[in-house]
Amino acid sequence: MASSAPVLPFGQATAEAAAQPSQCGPSSIVLLAQDRQGWANITRLVTIGRRRCDKGQSLVSWREVAAHHAGLFALWGGAGSRLADEVPPDAEAELLKQAFAQRLFVMLSRHRHADDVPLEARLRERATRYGLNTVAVPEVLYHSRARRPMQDVLTCIRHGVTLATAGRRIRGNDEHDLPSVHAFVTRWRDDLASVQRGVDIADACTFDLGKLRYRYPSERLPDGTTSHQYLETRTW
Repeated sequence: MASSAPVLPFGQATAEAAAQPSQCGPSSIVLLAQDRQGWANITRLVTIGRRRCDKGQSLVSWREVAAHHAGLFALWGGAGSRLADEVPPDAEAELLKQAFAQRLFVMLSRHRHADDVPLEARLRERATRYGLNTVAVPEVLYHSRARRPMQDVLTCIRHGVTLATAGRRIRGNDEHDLPSVHAFVTRWRDDLASVQRGVDIADACTFDLGKLRYRYPSERLPDGTTSHQYLETRTW
């Protein structure tokens, strides 16, 4: 499960869950933690997915994603997602809609790739087909275009390939930086409603990792006293 930070000011916890639908290869969906319960569900999905995979990988089923929907926004789409397949994912769409309801969105991105236009057209058609709202997001892989070489090298290390043999494992241009608000809005000036939905989602995500504090697990001794009570009897 790889980290991701979509949409303008998204500082909240996010995760990209690889999901395994029946009779299809692995796909992905971006999950955003709206609150602490959402973060707990993300960590549970990470644990479930990693237990069945090799180190560094994570794979969960669509039903597992749906079962852990509480406190999460789901952004579905992008190249390689099940939603963008030639065959409409009717079963998966119905499952996710029942689970996430109004917290399920079709994710649209524009990175000036050759297939951006047909991909967006297909995703918009699927959004209409399933009655889902669209949200405009960038796939942010580095904060500045100057960091693209590092991103490419780290991707090659991860996959055990060289830059010459990386192929589609690395992106075809440097349009995956964190855009300014002005640049992002200008790129989406024909669909500001999708931009606004991204802002609304960001505002709704109130969870902050800084709120997490370590809590020593509660222990109860056989006689029913807590560890603190037992310690008092031993020291006073």
